[in-house]
Amino acid sequence: MTPRPLSRHAVLRCLALSLGLPLAALDAAHAQGDAKSPFYLGTSLALSHVSNVYRLPEANVPNSDEVLTTSLLAGLDKPFGRQRFFADAAWRDNRYRRERSLDHAGYTLNAGMDWAALDKLAGRLLLRSTRNLAQYNLSSELDPLRAKNLERNELMEFSARYGLAGKLSLEGGLAHQTRDFSAASYRVLNFKQDSAFASLGWRSSGALRFGLTGRHTEGQGYARVLVFVLPNDYRRQDLELSSEWTASAASTLNARLGVSRIDNSNSGIDNFSGLTGRLAWEWAPSGRLKLNTAIARDTVQENYFKGGNSLGAEVNRVTNSLQLGASYALAAKMQVDAGLNISRMDRSDNGAASERSQGFNIGLRWQPTRHSQLGCQYNREQRRSEIAVLNYSASSTSCYGQLTLR
Repeated sequence: MTPRPLSRHAVLRCLALSLGLPLAALDAAHAQGDAKSPFYLGTSLALSHVSNVYRLPEANVPNSDEVLTTSLLAGLDKPFGRQRFFADAAWRDNRYRRERSLDHAGYTLNAGMDWAALDKLAGRLLLRSTRNLAQYNLSSELDPLRAKNLERNELMEFSARYGLAGKLSLEGGLAHQTRDFSAASYRVLNFKQDSAFASLGWRSSGALRFGLTGRHTEGQGYARVLVFVLPNDYRRQDLELSSEWTASAASTLNARLGVSRIDNSNSGIDNFSGLTGRLAWEWAPSGRLKLNTAIARDTVQENYFKGGNSLGAEVNRVTNSLQLGASYALAAKMQVDAGLNISRMDRSDNGAASERSQGFNIGLRWQPTRHSQLGCQYNREQRRSEIAVLNYSASSTSCYGQLTLR
């Protein structure tokens, strides 16, 4: 007898059982049909293999491991009059097969409100908090570490935008940011900073927009001078000219060019003054394919905030980077994503020393039902430097299943 194929709901029930989710909740969500709720709950299970956990040079003892990650997800997206409240939270339990001392609980929280008042005044309040296992071998400032080190980042941000007469708009905002590590040896990378910005925007047409932004930042961090870790207060000034051009429904160009100056209170750290900028292009040549390209020159600290994988204690080092990304819909509910990152960082504290990093990733996602998602991803990264201890290569492979109920 030919086996009868499983229905989509049967597949979803099997996934719920594997993730330990109550079937009663699943059946209730399925019975609601297309009714949309502002709240969601979810869970996911992921298994990963990491080839070089501590990001050590190839000559060191191998330190590969397998990691089991169980996550609980929750969130909301609720309009309230002209306002909108939103929140996304994830709690993750990470268990290592061999390096059990690295077992830890991590989380990500993003919450805030889009607000509006009067006729032309609007803005956003944003709170963000994360805790994860820090990446190892981040900087030449640090000795190699083979112990648990948790990184925590906090961000509070407020912005307001007012539409002036004609095509002009005025925007301003405040932000407070902190980062700290649990390992004492990583103290040199801790910091806190406050910033404020003001921006004048002009939309010359429906497709072209220009902006002029001034930003002031003051922060407190640390620096290593010889064998000592000493406080360092820094002040940064930025003046940026930006533009956005929507060439067509399928193509958008963004450009930013700025002048930055960073002054440090610690005499052991060089000040920085120079140009920074970014050029990005988003292009969708077909309904299935989306491409994005970006080239940038930013300080190392700004690059780290935007997802880079290198960070030194000094805020005046500069990274030049190229990012390529692609997304292709193989079918209505199946998608392939790929990315390539290449960067070069100049290290002012080590004479002519510099480092180059490359990263590649590719992943496949499948959404068998509106409530579930399955996927696998492969990542590869490599760093080459004139400072031998910074050289490493690492790869990771992971597969996951996720179930979300609304």
